[in-house]
Amino acid sequence: MAPFSSFADTGLNSLHEALTSSLLAAGMDPDLTTIYSWQEEQHLLLEIEHFPPEVRDRALALRVLQAGLKQLLPSLAWEEWPEVKNSQRLVRVYLKVKNAPQPYGMDSFIWSRTDQVLDPLVKPRLACRKAIVAVSDRAIQLAPKSFWSRRVKPWAGGILTLMANFWNYGVAVLIVVTSGSLAYGVTRPCVVGGCDRLERSQGFHQQALTTLLSSPTAQDILTAQSNLQTALDLLTPIPVWSVHHGSAQASLERYNADLAGLRTILQAQQKAFEAAKLSQAPPHSVERWVTIHLLWQQAIDQLAPLTASSPAYDYVQKKLMVYRTNYDLIGDRIVAEETAEANFNRAIQTAQLARHKIESNDTVGDQETIKLWQRAIKELSLIPQGTLIYAQAQTQLQDYRQQLGQSVNQIKIETASTHSYDQARQAAKMATDNSAKGQWNLAARDWQQALAHLLQIPTDKTAFKNVPTLIETYQTNLRYAQNQAARNQALVGITTALGKICGSANCTVAAENDRIRINLTVPYAQELQQSLSLPRQNSANQVSPGLKQLMAAIIASSHQLNQVVLIYDGTGHFIARYRPDLGGFARDLDNDRT
Repeated sequence: MAPFSSFADTGLNSLHEALTSSLLAAGMDPDLTTIYSWQEEQHLLLEIEHFPPEVRDRALALRVLQAGLKQLLPSLAWEEWPEVKNSQRLVRVYLKVKNAPQPYGMDSFIWSRTDQVLDPLVKPRLACRKAIVAVSDRAIQLAPKSFWSRRVKPWAGGILTLMANFWNYGVAVLIVVTSGSLAYGVTRPCVVGGCDRLERSQGFHQQALTTLLSSPTAQDILTAQSNLQTALDLLTPIPVWSVHHGSAQASLERYNADLAGLRTILQAQQKAFEAAKLSQAPPHSVERWVTIHLLWQQAIDQLAPLTASSPAYDYVQKKLMVYRTNYDLIGDRIVAEETAEANFNRAIQTAQLARHKIESNDTVGDQETIKLWQRAIKELSLIPQGTLIYAQAQTQLQDYRQQLGQSVNQIKIETASTHSYDQARQAAKMATDNSAKGQWNLAARDWQQALAHLLQIPTDKTAFKNVPTLIETYQTNLRYAQNQAARNQALVGITTALGKICGSANCTVAAENDRIRINLTVPYAQELQQSLSLPRQNSANQVSPGLKQLMAAIIASSHQLNQVVLIYDGTGHFIARYRPDLGGFARDLDNDRT
């Protein structure tokens, strides 16, 4: 790229004064300081610098400058600017505040040197130019000092000198000064001289590519985009009549493609940023994960078509790897959320079946209910932490486990109740068998066990249905067996005494309903009868020890059982009776019966 040079170096000093006059004639006062030019091949680039502030109507200022340049360029001393050939040139004008880093306005147009000789009437007249210069110098000398302000006086001589170049067939000098339309053609970029814009744009393009070589950040991408846009801005104004137009268009095509690639990268990064932002603070619903998944897919779809010729290709490939990994991870998230929701819904449905069964059977526990609770718990246990439904699943899981525990306990109680019922029935059978055998102690024991098993059955259990009736029956049988056992126990004393006095003789004792009957052999019956016939004070001395023991046993048994004891001899004749309520023996059977 050719270095900047002022028009003082190129022999175009008159442009400074003429362009300033054009702006003043249009009612603007930009306070121009310097005009720089440079060439890129056959392009002319002009940077017009002025003191602040910026021109308010920059579009008007650029139009005025373009019109002035189109008038002025044909009259320049092109032999002093050998880089410019006889062909079309692109002229670009930049408007810039002094010391500002970048121009704030730009315009371009196409101009050709041949434009000045297309009309045979348009020819420079050196004689007229010299005359006008002389007149202009004289005008400056004669004009009042107040007329030449700081902005006008330094340029007046140059303006009038430049007018001489445009003097053709009597056109007035004032027209040239106040009108900028005649100089438009030469103000377009890269129309006059070389075209430094090509080299400058290549420099910006190279800077953009260099920025993207390593591992560019998002800011690097933006910087590269800015450099590419600057390169485009340098080339876009080059007109079709410029000899540099072909080169500019080729570069423009390449730069536009690179810029489009960067814009695609930035768009993809924006999608990725949106996806990452939406992914924050999980868990999320399936719908939100699907939206995030779609954003990653869009980012991938934007980057995937970029070829190896695209800028930041290596960077794009790295990003594609990251985006595809994120895409797959979000896909897994979606599957996890959908699976978790499905498991949760199945668990809820299974729990509803369990509750319906409990309500139908009026019980909280049976094997089928337990299986339903176990299935619901399994479905909830499959829901992983990190899913949206996890917290709710944990709450339900705690409830279902409690329900399962109750059902299991109820099953245990029901089983125990059924077992107790079966044991009660078995003990009752044994009691019945022992009663039939006259083994009243064993029968009483069995009836007690049967009652104990029945009393272990809760009232709300299935096995309790017949328990009240059985308890009443068993209690009656227990009392009877206990009475019979007590009677047998009481008869043991009588039997023992009989054994001592009777020996092997036929002396018996038996319980008959509410009475006890004793059969004594004749000798012992007579002895008892005689003792009862004697006065009480004599009978005690006449009774043998064996008979005394028997009588004591009869008295004890009668009181123990609260039953009457009847005594007969071996032939069946009544001898005596003992009544516990009277407390003594009597020989009158009829009175006893009454």
